[in-house]
Amino acid sequence: MIPNSLKIQFEIQNKIKELFESPSVKLYLKNENRIINSMLNYEQMQSLITIQNKLQKNETIFKAFNSIDQIFRSSQLNTEIINLASINFDFNKIKREGENKKQIVIDESRKVKRIISDIYQDFPQIYKIEPREFEELIAELLRNDGYDVELTKQTRDNGYDILALKKIDTKSLPLKFLVECKRYNEKRSVGVEIIRSFKEVIDTQQANRGIIVTTSYFSSGAISKKNQDPYLLDYRDKNSIMQWVEQYYNDILKKCN
Repeated sequence: MIPNSLKIQFEIQNKIKELFESPSVKLYLKNENRIINSMLNYEQMQSLITIQNKLQKNETIFKAFNSIDQIFRSSQLNTEIINLASINFDFNKIKREGENKKQIVIDESRKVKRIISDIYQDFPQIYKIEPREFEELIAELLRNDGYDVELTKQTRDNGYDILALKKIDTKSLPLKFLVECKRYNEKRSVGVEIIRSFKEVIDTQQANRGIIVTTSYFSSGAISKKNQDPYLLDYRDKNSIMQWVEQYYNDILKKCN
């Protein structure tokens, strides 16, 4: 199987779409819509390439045809690729799906900001949100602090909830942080056993540092464990989150009001 064969087909299709938006090509091809909305097979493509002789005076179009031809030649087309050429891609559907995903991201962002605003007004609200919402909240706070963040999938337990990357300076590679979120009640502390387990995850994942965020506090044993590796672990307890939320509110939400 040839890797990324569908990607190659998409690339060809995009080149063709760009090409047929040219008024010059429209003069030569009356069946433009049929070609734009269907995937061309190899024979059809070769027949189209022959018209480049008529369009050589237009440098932009000439380069576009050559680019399409190069994609075919570099992909070492075989029967599988040619068969894939018969696939019809519904670009309107793809566009709708992309717009829907974008709207979901916007809606999720609004939801997290609303949660942060509610917690800023009344901190005990943080104990009423779902664990996943707490992870999303922390991810947003980290993002505001300049981290590139990625939430792990809910169906997986890798020993951490958020992967965060951050550059210390413009010349260096980003540092890798693992973030574990513990939305505990106020009276339940994060114990030393959690810290031991998390340190193993940091080592296994070859991260630079680990951050544990909790809505409660850390036990004396957990604090002692951190003091043994002060550069490996960072703790954020209830008070830290309160300050974090206040900073986010002043940086982001206050300006929107």
